[in-house]
Amino acid sequence: MHFPLSLTCCARRLEHVTSFGAVTGCEESVGLERADGPKESGDKLSSCGDSETGLWSIVIPTYNRLPILTKCLRALEHQVDATEHGIKVYKVVVVDDGSDDGTVEFLQTREGEFQHVRLLQQKHAGAAAARNMGVADARGEVIVFIDSDLVVTVNFLQSHAKMLRSARNEDGDDRSFTYGRVVNTSNFDYPESEPFKISDFSAAFFTSGNVAISRRRLLDASDALPTSTTAVVALMTPLSVSTDGKT
Repeated sequence: MHFPLSLTCCARRLEHVTSFGAVTGCEESVGLERADGPKESGDKLSSCGDSETGLWSIVIPTYNRLPILTKCLRALEHQVDATEHGIKVYKVVVVDDGSDDGTVEFLQTREGEFQHVRLLQQKHAGAAAARNMGVADARGEVIVFIDSDLVVTVNFLQSHAKMLRSARNEDGDDRSFTYGRVVNTSNFDYPESEPFKISDFSAAFFTSGNVAISRRRLLDASDALPTSTTAVVALMTPLSVSTDGKT
């Protein structure tokens, strides 16, 4: 059985967002793109009043995916240290979208195993609403989106942080976001050896599976205040349904 596994990839640096620009075969780095639109006068590193410097928030919506979600969360608990690239601490915000497979009960009894996890619950409303709840609750200066059926590599956060810091140092602002490819594989020991398949291709403008972005920029792009529970509806609604009909 094949499960999606989140990998890093390499892409050309672009001044404006395009629908697809990934080039495989580069080690460790992730793709880098800049937010569309002209650079604002005096634009510097953005800040959000309720964000915590050095904190990254990983937002994961889930619905009836307990077996693969467990693999996903265990991988996130074993990330290599990324302090030198700006991650002092990270939180995994899991938003349960009304699961009835025991997901909530399982996580509530595994706090010791999943020490980075913060569990939120909502009635079943879809992935877009779940991501909105996660972003509204998150306090990280950077938001990372992955899906609950993805298992990340050990340098997942480190790679995103390394590229984002490099972009900030070069540009003097945080208008860039990073993204990486996602492959379908059952080879969890050597996922990098998985050949590219047509099923791995995505033309999504803003993928929800492997992307890191400034929280403030995300909220600004939605013309929303940090307290708004509809902050990322415009960005996330088109991505709310996966191929198997689950979150």
